Amino acid sequence: MSKRAKPAPSQLTQEVASTIRAELGRRRDITQGELAKAVDVSAAQLSDILNDKKQIDIDLLDRLCYALSLDFKQTVAAADEKTPARRIEAGWDVPQL
Repeated sequence: MSKRAKPAPSQLTQEVASTIRAELGRRRDITQGELAKAVDVSAAQLSDILNDKKQIDIDLLDRLCYALSLDFKQTVAAADEKTPARRIEAGWDVPQL
């Protein structure tokens, strides 16, 4: 069985990661390693997420937001606002149901 390549993080995911990176950099009370431990992921996995190398799932995002005292909905909404490519445009191959 062949492994399919995982897709690169989307622009929305990159914006969310940017918000988390900024908050982590602003704070002096927690390191990246401590955050990784708090949300139950490896330091390498968190590093990959924060450096736009890996997708982030919604449950992990929820834990990260909670650990950093970020509002989950505001974090996603702010990233969405910064991501014009997220807007569905004519020509996208997205079926309407």
